[in-house]
Amino acid sequence: MNRPSGSHRAEGEDAERAARAEQARAVLREWNGYDPDASEQAVLDAELDRRIAEARAR
Repeated sequence: MNRPSGSHRAEGEDAERAARAEQARAVLREWNGYDPDASEQAVLDAELDRRIAEARAR
């Protein structure tokens, strides 16, 4: 997901978020077989970005 300009995070925080996201994906794969490929993940990321932008505009 893209961060808005002016938003800064420490590299360690980004790495921690990525590790938690991968752990969540692993749990979902094991639990219900959910395992989007890269193109499906890009579509999901774009939808999340759209929803966040919409919420911020309110």
